[in-house]
Amino acid sequence: MGYLVGVGFLIAFSVAIGVVATILGLWLGQIILFDSIAMGIVAGVCCHHFAHVHTALSVLVGIGVCVLFFALQNTTIGFFLVGGIFTLAYSVLFGLIALVLTADTIWGLVVFGLTLIIVAGLHLKAREES
Repeated sequence: MGYLVGVGFLIAFSVAIGVVATILGLWLGQIILFDSIAMGIVAGVCCHHFAHVHTALSVLVGIGVCVLFFALQNTTIGFFLVGGIFTLAYSVLFGLIALVLTADTIWGLVVFGLTLIIVAGLHLKAREES
C-alpha cells in the first residue's frame, strides 16, 4: 500500500512539474499570449468574485478579455501600450519579491532592472514572431 502511495505522489509531482514547465515555456516563448491568458483569468475571477456574475458568464468574460487583449497586442499602438504596462508590472513584481526576500534595496533594484530588460526583450521577440 505504501508503494502505491509513493507512486501516486511521484505521479502528482511529475504532473505539477510539467504544468510549471508549460507555464514557464509559454511565458518565455510567447509572452503576448501569456499576458492575454493572464488578463482573461483575472477578468473572469474578478467578474465572478466582485460583481457576483454567474460562473458561466464569468468564463465568457474571461475568454472575451483574452481574445481582446491578444488582438490589441497585435496592433502597433496596443503592443507598445499593453506590452509596456506588462513589462513594468512584471519588473515591479519581481523587484518587490526580491526586496521582500532579501530585505536589500540594491537587490530589489537589480532584479527590477534585469527583469525590465529581459521582459522587454521577450515582448519584442514575441512581436517579431507574430
